[in-house]
Amino acid sequence: MPTIGRRPGWVSTVTAIHSTAADPRIRVTFHPGPDGLQALRDSWASILAHIRRPRFFHEWDWYQAYLHHLEPDPENVRFALLTSPAGPVAIVPLQYLVMSFRGVTSKLRRLPEHEQMPLADVIAAEGISGRQLVAALLEAMRASEMQWDRLQFTGFTKESCLNCRDLAGGRPLYRDVLTSSDQVVCNLPWDAFAMRFSPNFRSNLNKARHKIARAGGASYEIANDPARVAALFGEFLRVEGSGWKGAAGTRTAICCDPRAVGFYRGLIEGFAPSGRVFINAMRFADRVIAIQFCLSDSDTLYVLKQGYDESFAHLGPGNSLLEQLVGWCFKSRTLRKINLVGSPRWFQDWKPERSNVHRLHFFNHTPLGQLHRFKYAASRRLTSARTGVVHFLASH
Repeated sequence: MPTIGRRPGWVSTVTAIHSTAADPRIRVTFHPGPDGLQALRDSWASILAHIRRPRFFHEWDWYQAYLHHLEPDPENVRFALLTSPAGPVAIVPLQYLVMSFRGVTSKLRRLPEHEQMPLADVIAAEGISGRQLVAALLEAMRASEMQWDRLQFTGFTKESCLNCRDLAGGRPLYRDVLTSSDQVVCNLPWDAFAMRFSPNFRSNLNKARHKIARAGGASYEIANDPARVAALFGEFLRVEGSGWKGAAGTRTAICCDPRAVGFYRGLIEGFAPSGRVFINAMRFADRVIAIQFCLSDSDTLYVLKQGYDESFAHLGPGNSLLEQLVGWCFKSRTLRKINLVGSPRWFQDWKPERSNVHRLHFFNHTPLGQLHRFKYAASRRLTSARTGVVHFLASH
């Protein structure tokens, strides 16, 4: 697959796709808005039952929370249901946006995107290929005269059926690697687990542990009981919103956005009854100084958000809480992986496994679709050329 652009954290590729007709056995219907989501609940459950390891961002409750709290125009979201003679096989959520730039307006369909939703995917049963799914979806969009210039799938990992090369009949396929979703496997006791770290990082963890002990010690709580999760949610909002992200800083904390607060409450309503919401806390002198909001699936604990009290930064509270979580996961019979989702830079000290997060672009044959295609390809070539010049100058 030839590279057309490269920079740290961003890899773009383009592949020529041979024409592929949609499978006539797959029928596609579109279901708009909250009513459509509600109507698909049974079909959604049927598809999830045929996914070997469904992730939290595949689930109906995830989209319920998104649609009711984050999406500004819920009726503009359509859920494409793909059905074979054997029953439902896939669902593709499509958010609709009208984008304007210098007086030119274009139409974008995409997997729903929001800063609170770092990962995404189509919901596809085992056995359906990305090629089948995309061909059926594009054909159905054409047959229903659905207007679009660009189609975009952002946020999926290597596990997705979209992570294959032969996807879209007759159209170029552009692929970006945006970031990574890194995780550690908690398969060893702590002393053996920590041997993968650099000597400097192990020393820092030991120093932080000794500082905490000399200062009187800390206590830790890993809670997934619904009542405890509800009781800790206010503390999570307070600690996550302290410091530079809070009202006196960038105002990017969850507590500064009522829609984000509603989204996380929606996740608690949907996932906590089955014990899949975890709020993990570190207390020092009866004060919560570090906290995590997590969702779990069959084998992985995802840390969606975390925060710590900056006045206790000298105690390394973020790493200390994660150390406790690693030990807990090692003892767990089910949850053996910890995924930091956004993969913050400091997490690299933990030597995690890397999993890329991808984005795909499709461009319609409309004039604006082709204009976007040419503009995108040109920008990637320009980036590639600049990178080549920089590398040449650096080597001479």
